[in-house]
Amino acid sequence: MSSSFTNDVLLAGVSNTNNAFTAYAAVMPFINEILNLLTITILKPMFHLEVYPHDPHTFQTQLRKTFIDTLAITGIVANMAYNGKDSSIKTNMVRGSLYALFSFLLPNMLMSRVLIFKSIMANMIAGGILIFCLDLSVRTLTFYYEQKYATPQKTPHDSDTIYEETHS
Repeated sequence: MSSSFTNDVLLAGVSNTNNAFTAYAAVMPFINEILNLLTITILKPMFHLEVYPHDPHTFQTQLRKTFIDTLAITGIVANMAYNGKDSSIKTNMVRGSLYALFSFLLPNMLMSRVLIFKSIMANMIAGGILIFCLDLSVRTLTFYYEQKYATPQKTPHDSDTIYEETHS
């Protein structure tokens, strides 16, 4: 797998999103925050619909929140499965940990501090920018880790002798 900062980070790997599985892996890690943003900015104020209950009080709302969070976790798993064939175990561990940090911990702490505008559209844009920046952070840090710290993967062009000499 060739690696390009522009494609892998800035374009969020969109050119590699060519089937349902890769689209799922691209969107799902942040589905909880996307639905939270839509709930806070549009669905709850305009339609009194709480798709993603951030603070559930009933079994039904707890089940809905847990289901959506589980979808997000399956998105993280899908990323690791998709990248597993081309990346080392350590790189995938770093990538998975970054997704957990940037798609669960940080959004839960930051979203309410970002959605401070009186305009629904301004909140929608601010929340979208936050989610994009969190995803960009995961991709940037993973790219940087792969370039600087990860054990290079053997390519079909490498001879066994050269590969063994440099990695022994």
